[in-house]
Amino acid sequence: MTMDKTRLRIIVFLFSIAAASFIANYLIVSGCSLRYLGIDMSAVNSTLSEENLSVFMVTVFQRIKQLVIIILLFKFIKTDLILAVLIGLAGVIIGLLVSVETYYRGITGVIYTILCFFPHFVFYCINIKLLSEYYSDSHKRSFFSGNGAKLKFVIINLLVFLLGVGSELIINRFFLKNFYQYIVLD
Repeated sequence: MTMDKTRLRIIVFLFSIAAASFIANYLIVSGCSLRYLGIDMSAVNSTLSEENLSVFMVTVFQRIKQLVIIILLFKFIKTDLILAVLIGLAGVIIGLLVSVETYYRGITGVIYTILCFFPHFVFYCINIKLLSEYYSDSHKRSFFSGNGAKLKFVIINLLVFLLGVGSELIINRFFLKNFYQYIVLD
C-alpha cells in the first residue's frame, strides 16, 4: 500500500470524526436531544453483571456474523472501497459517541466510550486490515503468497479474531466493570 492511500484513509477517518462531531454539536445546540445516541450505561452494567454462557455465545455469534459479512464484501466488491466505507463509518460512530457523551456526561463519558472500544477494537482493525490485504490484488506480492498461503491466512486471521473476541469478553469487561462506579448516571 502506498503512503498516499494511507494518508487518504487517515484523512477520511479524521474528517468523518470531525463532521459527525460538528453535526452532533449543532443538533444539540439547536435543542435536539441526542441522548438516545449515547451509550446506555445501565444496560451495559446489567450485561456486565451477567456471568453466563449466553453472553459469551451471543458475542461470539455476532462477531462471526460480522466477520462473514466483511469477508463477503471484500470478496465481491473492491477492497479499497469497502475499507474506505468501513473507515468512514467508524469515524462517524466514534465522532457521534464522543460528542454525545461529552455533552451529557463530560469527561467520564469520553473515557467510558474509549474503554468500550479498547482493546478489542485494535484486534478487529488488524483483522480487517489482514482481510483487505488478502482480498486485494497486492496479496500476490505479500506475506500471503507462496506455499501454504491460504493456511497462513486462515491461521493468522483466526488467531487475531480470537484475540479480539477474548479481549472483548475478558479485558474489556474488566475495564468497564471497574470504571462503572465513576460514571455519573442521570
